[in-house]
Amino acid sequence: MINLLVLYDIDGYAYWRRAQALSKYAADDFAVMIAPWQRVIDSGLDVNQFDIVFSLDFALRRRFGAVPHVMSFNADSHRRKEWWDSCLASCDFLICNNREVFDFHRRQERTCNISNGLDTEIFRCVRPIDARIERVFWTGSPTIAKGKGWDLLQAAKQKMIAKGFIPDFHPVTSVSNQPFDTEQIVRKYNDSSYVVCMSSSEGTPGTSLEGMACGACLVTTRVGNALEFPQSPENCILIDRSVDGLIDGLLRAREKRVEIATAGMRLMHDHWSYGEPGRRADKFYWLFRELVAG
Repeated sequence: MINLLVLYDIDGYAYWRRAQALSKYAADDFAVMIAPWQRVIDSGLDVNQFDIVFSLDFALRRRFGAVPHVMSFNADSHRRKEWWDSCLASCDFLICNNREVFDFHRRQERTCNISNGLDTEIFRCVRPIDARIERVFWTGSPTIAKGKGWDLLQAAKQKMIAKGFIPDFHPVTSVSNQPFDTEQIVRKYNDSSYVVCMSSSEGTPGTSLEGMACGACLVTTRVGNALEFPQSPENCILIDRSVDGLIDGLLRAREKRVEIATAGMRLMHDHWSYGEPGRRADKFYWLFRELVAG
């Protein structure tokens, strides 16, 4: 049995969800413990009892003694380029969660590309796609430096309303005001016809994947894993990062929303799920097994 420690940052957020999924869909020859990295450090947990450590939070640039350390690099080439070398120096192997940044850094030794997935047993469609109102959902940081597009969304709001869309925006200003638990956000996705990503940079945009899996039509800038979605059949709408780009994208999405949302939902279920049938978790466990053996 291989003992794996998976570290994340904050309960309830994206890395926590991925840690939960990796634990839920663990390979039979693995025993998995998940924990916030700060709690592990504060408790003085003996990390040497594990065979391998996997850090989902790439801000955790530190080694853990002789235990092999794998790090998840969840960014593209537009942001945090200066983090790459220090992250690679802080681990034994770096998993790029974004194919674009993997190629940007020329597929270096001790790196590979495995994009993050999602648990489609949790994030799933429970409301008929064609029975939803024209609600447009977005959540993220409103801080301009984060590049999530809050300024553009605010500028586009009245134009959206004039075109018959219902903006449903939820800025998250701090950890203490996290607006949704998992059940709530699944309901939000299922109440929405569209989920929007207006980011200037992303590794894995979690709300994009989750919203698609729940049957919302994704309207997104050309960032993150959206560039990895095959466009046949059309499963999302790619837009320019501007107010006019957003309005145009929503109008294009409206024309064939059910078809695009259905294709996106199937894509997430068939190819991006950690469990069946996509089995994305298996890619991680194959790598962990090889690193422990090697």
